[in-house]
Amino acid sequence: MASEQTKPNTRRLTPPAAVLAVMLACAGGLGLVHATGRHWIRPLWLADCLTGKLFLTAGLVLVGSTALLTIVLAVLWQAGRASRRRPGPQEGTVMLEFALALPVALGLVLIMAQSALLMVGNICVHYASYCAARSAIVNVPIRLGPFDNPVEAENVLNGSTPQSSEKMRRIYMAAVWAVLPMSCSSTDVPEALEAPVLRVGLESYFTRYGGTAPYWATALLGRKLSYALSHTSVELEPPADGQKYAAREDIEVRVRHEFYMAIPYANKLFAALGDADNIHLPFGQDEWALVMYARCRLTNEGEQTYVEKEIFPRSN
Repeated sequence: MASEQTKPNTRRLTPPAAVLAVMLACAGGLGLVHATGRHWIRPLWLADCLTGKLFLTAGLVLVGSTALLTIVLAVLWQAGRASRRRPGPQEGTVMLEFALALPVALGLVLIMAQSALLMVGNICVHYASYCAARSAIVNVPIRLGPFDNPVEAENVLNGSTPQSSEKMRRIYMAAVWAVLPMSCSSTDVPEALEAPVLRVGLESYFTRYGGTAPYWATALLGRKLSYALSHTSVELEPPADGQKYAAREDIEVRVRHEFYMAIPYANKLFAALGDADNIHLPFGQDEWALVMYARCRLTNEGEQTYVEKEIFPRSN
């Protein structure tokens, strides 16, 4: 009698175990970024974003939701294997599996989408802080107005709001333009007063190059600008001496933006799990926003940006 050949004892990771391993690896990668990110990621505003609590939390929620969705689908697939092997029509089994999987899968997909948008929005807000800081170190040193009677002198701000200081208005608008792409474009948001001028300029630009203005330029951009203007604020750290910024003094800019959570149902879940930084927006039906903060510190140029007029005496 021939001896039976024994099959080698090989183990394979089941789909849930494989997904769990991937989730742990991603969590370890995020932890490594949090521990060492500022030392090897440039520029620093991006390092601050990638190692921040909000970005890491949203990333873990995204990875966890992906893993859970894969596990649920794998379990349902394994549970239906026996019924699928039986001959005959299996419409009832397929419909039952679909009915069981759809609510869970749809909820997880919505959570994944909102988590990804939170990560992108957080990057935009941190980039806005860099844009505002870059605008600050360029605009703070300049003199606005006549030399003998300037509206705003070098390294001096007339106020801390865009309405009181032209330099502050430029710094504020640098942040607004950075968060504009991911701002809310709901029809419940009125267009900004600058929308017609912006629309005409974009239409002229596209026409000049033989094209037509896209939908976002004519229908969405005005509302996005309105939301960005009304839900973004910028603050500058006051000068060290309390009056005038010195040459090569570090200027810190802080940006606050109310990020619109656009995914239905998932936005309510994030709002319920959040804290006081979640804001119930005054438009639409039960719309929510998450307040995001970012800061950036750059060195003031602080140098004289003009050449004084020299008068030479006439020689006889």
